[in-house]
Amino acid sequence: MVLCGLPVALFARPIMAIFTDVPEVVAIGVVYLWAVALFEPFMCLANTAAGSLRGAGDTRPALYYTMIAQWAVRLPAGYLLTLHFGYGTDGLWATLVLLSVVQGLLTGRKFRQGDWKSRRI
Repeated sequence: MVLCGLPVALFARPIMAIFTDVPEVVAIGVVYLWAVALFEPFMCLANTAAGSLRGAGDTRPALYYTMIAQWAVRLPAGYLLTLHFGYGTDGLWATLVLLSVVQGLLTGRKFRQGDWKSRRI
């Protein structure tokens, strides 16, 4: 995922210029593509570990981490950073990166604990 994200980060401006020539939209899109390049390896970790846990019959941790990250933390944090503290779209992208890292690390840690190995399906 790092190898896929690196060209996106390096060529964010030309990539955005394919879709629009509005400078404000390009600027917002460039920051978003940088955010994606940062969080994509962690989202890959979260998705892979969660899928492995589900396949082993340990379905609840992945569900809980997703619910916590998406609904209990990401949504309120994005709202607060964007509207209450005035960071605009940069607040959304920062929230996206931070919570993706947290979700990836939590789900990866749960997988590494190995509790799923003793599950009976």
